[in-house]
Amino acid sequence: MESNIQKISSCRVCSSTQLEQIHDFGIVPLADKLADYPNQPIPTASLSISFCKNCFHLQVNENIDPAILFKDNYPYYSSQIPELREHFKDYAQSIGDRYKICEQDLILEIASNDGLLLNYFKNFSSNVLGIDPSIGPAQAANKKEVPTRCVFFNKSVAKEIKTENLKPRLIIANNVLAHVPDPQEFADAIGEISTDDTMLIVEVPHMLPMIQKSTFDVIFHQHYSYFSLHSLIMLWQNAGFYIHDIDRVDTQGGSLRIHLSQNKPKYLPEIVEKILMEEKLNGLHMLHTFKLFSGKIDQLKEICRHFLLQLLESKMKVVGYGAPGKAATLLNYFGINTTLITYLVDISPSKHGKYFPNAYLPIYPISKLENDIPDYILILAWNYADSIIQSLNYLREKGTKFIVLYPSLRVI
Repeated sequence: MESNIQKISSCRVCSSTQLEQIHDFGIVPLADKLADYPNQPIPTASLSISFCKNCFHLQVNENIDPAILFKDNYPYYSSQIPELREHFKDYAQSIGDRYKICEQDLILEIASNDGLLLNYFKNFSSNVLGIDPSIGPAQAANKKEVPTRCVFFNKSVAKEIKTENLKPRLIIANNVLAHVPDPQEFADAIGEISTDDTMLIVEVPHMLPMIQKSTFDVIFHQHYSYFSLHSLIMLWQNAGFYIHDIDRVDTQGGSLRIHLSQNKPKYLPEIVEKILMEEKLNGLHMLHTFKLFSGKIDQLKEICRHFLLQLLESKMKVVGYGAPGKAATLLNYFGINTTLITYLVDISPSKHGKYFPNAYLPIYPISKLENDIPDYILILAWNYADSIIQSLNYLREKGTKFIVLYPSLRVI
């Protein structure tokens, strides 16, 4: 795929050319491209990240066509993840109550997946519309009577919505901004369909906990950007939006849920100043901080491989829990394959019977663990580690131990 890759020459947020490469992960399989059989060829591409010295934005250097990443055979369905069902139920209730959403209000969600969140918003208004480019999830949403257009959201789509005289009271962009190769164009497109009455809710993984915990595996081809609040403010103000409030949420290792509109508030919210100060105190404006982050990645790689090789020598059986997109970077960069772990289990039926690329680890339902008890479980879906360990407590009683990698390798 290397001939189809475009390397960025300027920052995705501020267009500055002051980019410095931080880390090179080599050739990595495209995330969420699962194989149907062992050794099936899966697309791969180079993967590296750079830091913008102007706006302090961290970003992937490579542009892969989003249609390749998201359009066909996309195996991620929000409704298949219990933790997300609870998260989105609370999300809809909180936002619906806060902004007094009522029956006639149009709620528009960008990257709505299989309609899980919008389905909860139907408790407030039946006037919902989803936009998502992935064929399978979009079809699933429409079957649940959550109207969904299977397209990538951009300026062209925004203009179509505008000509239809659709005026959203609420626009939701939940964990999509990082998946957009050109966030400037994306923000401008949202501006096209916003009015003075529109509230925009953007939830995005926060760069600060990623740097603090060294959770580098969130870096993969689908995630073009890793946002600090500093770079988010620059992006949205350039598009004519202002922050009214921020909620900190636990999803994705630590995210920011940002409330914006085109109406400028009288005062800068206190939470904004607080988070900006936290970012400064943790050096998110300094190149040196990201050089240290790069070094921690390689240090964890050495520690993890050494530990897994010790378990191999001791004839311990190790399996992995989760087959998330982020595991593509970790498994590939650490060189973890069927020699070191036997297979993966995952909660999503859409992934069962598939093979994780490059390592070609088979993916089974969680129920396989009931009759095939491992000595160790390496948790790859680490953002759900607590609930995973709790759900598998019966294995702990039989001697199974859990390996958690972040912020440093530990055995539970």
